[in-house]
Amino acid sequence: MKKISVILPSLENGGAERLHIYLANEWIKENYKVDFIVLKNKKQLINLLDKRIKIKFINVSKIRYSFFHLFYYFIISRTDIVICAMWPLTSITIIAKKFSFSKAKIFTVDHCPYSNNYSKDLNISNKKLFNLIRFTYPLANKNIVVSEAIKKEFIKYANIKESKIYTINNGIYFKKEDLIKNNSLKKKLFNINDDVKCIVSIGNLKPQKNFLNLIKATEIVLKKNNLKLFIIGDGLQYNILKNYIYNNELQNKIFLLGYKNNVMPYLVNSDIYVNSSDYDGFPLVLIEALISGTNIISTDCESGPSEILENGKLGKLVPVKDTNALAFAIEDVLINKKNKNINISKNIDKYAIHSVAKNYMKLF
Repeated sequence: MKKISVILPSLENGGAERLHIYLANEWIKENYKVDFIVLKNKKQLINLLDKRIKIKFINVSKIRYSFFHLFYYFIISRTDIVICAMWPLTSITIIAKKFSFSKAKIFTVDHCPYSNNYSKDLNISNKKLFNLIRFTYPLANKNIVVSEAIKKEFIKYANIKESKIYTINNGIYFKKEDLIKNNSLKKKLFNINDDVKCIVSIGNLKPQKNFLNLIKATEIVLKKNNLKLFIIGDGLQYNILKNYIYNNELQNKIFLLGYKNNVMPYLVNSDIYVNSSDYDGFPLVLIEALISGTNIISTDCESGPSEILENGKLGKLVPVKDTNALAFAIEDVLINKKNKNINISKNIDKYAIHSVAKNYMKLF
């Protein structure tokens, strides 16, 4: 039985973290042994993991402190396949594996574009970031990216050979019964009457997701429409968003629901899903929204949304950080009530997690 080691920064709620949990659960079904090595002691998603998967928490305060822990793990683990996700953890894992003389195959997985916004968040220049990628990534067996935009970025800025980069789109896990619209469930989930329209947005409450822009856009639309906004997730900006809502007397119209283990019923029973990110990779929740059949509006940020929505064929795309454009798009969807998700079954087949897991296995 081959052993896969999945190395992640944390198990906090995020699309990349959920993807690797879903993949691991599928690989267990395919008779692989799977271990998780997690750097930070954040366990929000731990209950989603198959009980047969072993988890080791390193519990380091900074990613760079993980080097010796990973080096030692490679010496003692006898793993066959290493999946490491998200730079700089990817580069550190590659170097630790190299010094340990482990014979394991190593696969990097990158979930978002690193130029501009992301490098600013990490407080590192584009040049330095891509030099480190250029130095370490060729030492991996394969470099996996979740969107074509990230692949192009790696080729352009890091000079990684195209033959070493593989695009595998994210996949999702869902139950078919969750895809059934239910009006009584809608009233229960959102605590509303029949005539209220529901906007849903989901994600980690961090600056990148720009929920504040969505709240401001909703505030504009509220002047003429009977609707409510429900934001699902938690994170660093919870208090900032909460204070804005209360300071502007929006607490009866805009709600922070916190983390939810299963978001599909909220998506299926919503009128609109909005993705307000400033930048993204290949957002898992946008795929979930697509499969749910709800109307979709997304910022046209670099990487995933335009790929998922087929350049606007499957949902509206609006400029990043443009509050008025986002408000106009919401109002337009409310008026026209046109659902653009014309082939849900096609999307289910494309993004089903068992299909995506097999795409990874082909590279193993």
